[in-house]
Amino acid sequence: MRRGPRDAEELLATLHHALVPTARPNPFLVLWRWRYELALGAAIPLLLAWLTYTVGADATVAITSVVTALLFGWPPARHRILARAWCVITPHRFRLACAQARIHARKGRLPAVMRCTPKSYGEQLLIRCPVGITAADLYAARAVIAGACFATDVQVIAHPTRRHLVVVAVIRRYQTLACARYAPRAGTAAGDEERGQAVAGVVRVGRPAAAPPTPTGSWR
Repeated sequence: MRRGPRDAEELLATLHHALVPTARPNPFLVLWRWRYELALGAAIPLLLAWLTYTVGADATVAITSVVTALLFGWPPARHRILARAWCVITPHRFRLACAQARIHARKGRLPAVMRCTPKSYGEQLLIRCPVGITAADLYAARAVIAGACFATDVQVIAHPTRRHLVVVAVIRRYQTLACARYAPRAGTAAGDEERGQAVAGVVRVGRPAAAPPTPTGSWR
């Protein structure tokens, strides 16, 4: 059976995509991706040095011990710190998952994490996809992303009008979510973005809820 021109083009595109490595980020992009770690690494030594110079070493140790005990011993503060820490860790893990799953454009560009927000179920990532990447590509790699992010599950939520924007819900805790999520139509490949759709429905994670909420259909 002879392959047609279209089949040959798709085969060459797949081979080219598999051989192209992930593009190395420029120095400014590296600084932006690690901005929280760099800021925290610079602020803590400066603060400790200022306290030592102002109140002395013994008082600095006492103040540091009390603040640390309050932050990590008080449950609301501890939960908030852990939620913010996951918001710093998850974007790095998401980019690593995309690199390992070869979710990148033909020039090697990875999807950009525009924002990471803590949610009751885990984290919500706002992703800007470069040309060549669609919600279907992220949907097909949900298992890889969930494993890289140490999550229970991952749901891909497509923007209703702006196809280059995708929300990835990283689910860590069992609960029921009502959202508009991306899903391929029955009998089609998940990698074909034109055959996919955004469906409003209830995403059940873990044990089924006794009375699931009414689907809102909200993308946010």
